[in-house]
Amino acid sequence: MNDQKGSKISVGITSLVVILTVLCLTIFSVLTLSTAINEKRLSEKSAEALKNYYEAETYCSDIANSLGKIWEEKGDFSELKAFATENNLDCQLEENEIYFLYQYPIDENQALFVEISVGETFEVKRWNVQATKEWVADQSLQIWDGEIVE
Repeated sequence: MNDQKGSKISVGITSLVVILTVLCLTIFSVLTLSTAINEKRLSEKSAEALKNYYEAETYCSDIANSLGKIWEEKGDFSELKAFATENNLDCQLEENEIYFLYQYPIDENQALFVEISVGETFEVKRWNVQATKEWVADQSLQIWDGEIVE
């Protein structure tokens, strides 16, 4: 009789261990799936951001190359101004140099800004990404400033 009671207990413990193991594996598989979905979303956002940046970079490079080509072939400010007008570039003449300023939007919050100087030399003065909207801090959370409120 003692042998029979011992075998029932061991079958119960074994079943409990199997159930807990299956439960743990299920939880880990759900967490893995959730992580994979989040990583996929992040990689898609990253790919879209890179695509937009390189699109802006290509556009700005094409404009800069065209300006350089016109300057190299003709060396005439009037040709450069005509190209600037044709492509909606901001054009400013200062002393013996002409400055071209233009931008290309990357997304709703950023744009690639370019400034090129043409005079005795052709020089890129600025080529950087800048915010197009002002950053506004979130003030919705009440943060304790260290003073006791009475």
